Amino acid sequence: MIKKSFLLKIFNAACMQRWNDKLRPIELTEMDKQAHKMMIAYILGKMEENNKKSVNWIGIIEGGIYEYMLRAALTDIKPPVFHNIEKYPNHYHKMIDWAYKVWKPLIGNLEKKFTVEKNFCNYHNQKKKNNSRKILEASHILATHWEYDHLLRQFNEDDYERDTIADRHNKQLAYCKREGLYYNYQGLEKLANFCGQLRFQIRWAHLHRVPRTSVLGHLLFVAIITYIMSLELGEKLEKGYCSKRHYNNFFTALFHDLPEALTRDIISPVKKTGIDKIIKELEKSEMDEKILTCLPDDAWKDEIRLFTGILNDPDGKQLGEFSNVYSVEEKYRSLPDNDLDNFNEDANKRRDGKIVMAADHLAAFIEAFVAIENGCSSRDLHEALYRLKSEFAIDSPENKNYDSELFKLMHEIYSEF
Repeated sequence: MIKKSFLLKIFNAACMQRWNDKLRPIELTEMDKQAHKMMIAYILGKMEENNKKSVNWIGIIEGGIYEYMLRAALTDIKPPVFHNIEKYPNHYHKMIDWAYKVWKPLIGNLEKKFTVEKNFCNYHNQKKKNNSRKILEASHILATHWEYDHLLRQFNEDDYERDTIADRHNKQLAYCKREGLYYNYQGLEKLANFCGQLRFQIRWAHLHRVPRTSVLGHLLFVAIITYIMSLELGEKLEKGYCSKRHYNNFFTALFHDLPEALTRDIISPVKKTGIDKIIKELEKSEMDEKILTCLPDDAWKDEIRLFTGILNDPDGKQLGEFSNVYSVEEKYRSLPDNDLDNFNEDANKRRDGKIVMAADHLAAFIEAFVAIENGCSSRDLHEALYRLKSEFAIDSPENKNYDSELFKLMHEIYSEF
């Protein structure tokens, strides 16, 4: 069971302000930063694989979720304060225990469902760094540096901490380069910049909402929901979902709106007027010209095409980001919308687009729900709330578009709201 309280707590990081003691040209939230961090983790992980190193992607996903949960519990502690606390193991362990107590009533048996990192406290108290942790650490450094270097430094020239921050960042960047966890190809830094710019695009831009979520933060929220839902649904199978399936589901959710860095956030009602195919063609053209050219080889390009829904099957049929697909002889083919059981091997490279779509709709529902709870009531928000929740009503015509277990899970989640 995925609890309402857990989802709302995860979403709460959209309200957490970063660099709250600096002059900021825009709001900088914890959710946006963590999203950018996980996108950079993907880039660094793929670089490691290109260098013939083994990467535990599930360890990166689960470690990233645990680190997100810690930040959501501790709020905006300044890095020097946090690192000073780390020097005192007893105090640090007490802080981790306190953070766990915040989450424990909300997560149920979530830890037991995780396949690599099965204990929140053990993860944060473990000081030995495996490759997954090093990738996440470097991603954290690069995402933080991006925020400061691109957005804050020029507005805080007279800040008393300017030199201290610059010195700390230079040392951290030097560490990343020594570890080989820095962009080894100019196009990859450009891709990271594209991803970072998604924080500038506000969702539901025509409506007054609190919090005003960005496309970037929304993507991580969808990715976390997708992974938790995949774990839940995987329990229906004898051995759960294979690792590649979890990988494709999570990173499709994380990158599925990347084309919006080029086209902006086009709302669903506009897409459904019949121009969705035109929009897809435009997105494909823009992606080919401005993003895929950043990538070093065809394998990367094909994966980003899969994640962003600009892929075609051998017959030329478009396979959108919300399509269930699998691979045969390096060619992707579609699966029935209501199929969650077949092709569950890493070699099949299966992706459950319907789970990603359900998670995307749930994330949008929670954005509208929280905005209304915070007093931002409007007809559009109430209509969105009703439309999204009705999709998983027992008598919904959408029922046929989902596997029965997925529909049942979503109905159970919505029933709490």
